[in-house]
Amino acid sequence: MTEWFKNIKLSNKIYILIVVNTIMLIIIWFFIYFLLTGFQDKNLNYIKNEWDQHLEDTSTRKDYLIKIKSRLEYDGMIHNFKNYILQDSKNLIEIQTK
Repeated sequence: MTEWFKNIKLSNKIYILIVVNTIMLIIIWFFIYFLLTGFQDKNLNYIKNEWDQHLEDTSTRKDYLIKIKSRLEYDGMIHNFKNYILQDSKNLIEIQTK
């Protein structure tokens, strides 16, 4: 096996070593690249899941704030309080507590 390598000229030996080393480096680079992109995909999925959860939490919080605001505005508590003061009616309290 080493006999054929001994018979090759030095310039061809250098060329063969360069080609073999280049192929090995390419294989190692692809291995590392696919290994790292696999980790990146997991991280990207984690980030996407966290972002989706954040959007869900903020939309729920936004819905609650809209409900609170609508109940405190003029059509809500302020309007009912004004009617209570003007009409001096205890029926409004009973209706609101139901």
